[in-house]
Parts: sequence; structure tokens; C-alpha cells
Amino acid sequence: MLHILMGQCIGEKEYFFENKSSQNIKDTVLARLIASPNVVVSSHQAFLTQEALFNIADSTLSSVKEYASGKKGDQLTNAIKG
Repeated sequence: MLHILMGQCIGEKEYFFENKSSQNIKDTVLARLIASPNVVVSSHQAFLTQEALFNIADSTLSSVKEYASGKKGDQLTNAIKG
């Protein structure tokens, strides 16, 4: 597992605070990471408590279940609206 401090490596504000999925990624490092089949991009968690870990796991599993059931894009509960 590789943890990258996105704010240190790339300008995260340009990519992570609104839906940019229809735009090309200008940052070549980020583009290569996202294109890799063994890379998952997820948010940074500042407070790593038992409750936070439970909520992260619960939200992630709910999202996977929704996606697996056929929901896509804006149909997903945690979809980025933009």
C-alpha cells in the first residue's frame, strides 16, 4: 500500500473537490496512478478513530453494493455532484 500526501504531490484542489471526470488530467503522475489497475484513489482521513474506520468501511461497502447492483453515476448515494 502506498500512501501519498496528495496536497504535497499534486494540487489537490484542481482535482478532488468537485467532479472533474469529464476533463483530462494534466498532472502526469496522477494520471499514471489512476490508470494503474492496482491503484485506488480515496480521500484522506484526518481522524483515524474506531468510529471513523467503521464509517469509512460502512460507506465504502454501501457504495460497492450500489455499484454492483447496477447503479451508476448520479444514481449512487455518494456520487460527486457537479
